[in-house]
Amino acid sequence: MGTAFSHRTYVANAFEETVYAMVHADRAHVYERGLYLDRECTKYSEKSQLVHIAKSDGYTAIASRSEVHFEPTNTGNVYVTIFAWKRGRMVNVCQAHPLDTNRSVIVDKNGFLCNTEMGEIWVDERGHNHKTW
Repeated sequence: MGTAFSHRTYVANAFEETVYAMVHADRAHVYERGLYLDRECTKYSEKSQLVHIAKSDGYTAIASRSEVHFEPTNTGNVYVTIFAWKRGRMVNVCQAHPLDTNRSVIVDKNGFLCNTEMGEIWVDERGHNHKTW
């Protein structure tokens, strides 16, 4: 028997303040389709209408110098949105930043977003370790 594989996306926070993150899977859209006939019943057209957009679960607080993992339920892209307090006001670090499933990000010490090396939580794509405070 094999073990179930878990897709994890980490958000690591090297910034001095708490950040607020949301990671969600591909935006699930549910369309309602209908067939429409013309007056003579000789031609039909198919029309789609957006009925539902996937519900978000809200933001998770991530304290400075810590990380949180999220487990999206799909195997496609995930989208990361992060807010942080900077100089007394809430700022957007990233909004719907697309990542492949099982990839992670770091909010660096200056409050900017960095993608991580595959399999790492605190090392960015340039090889810099953000956990060395």
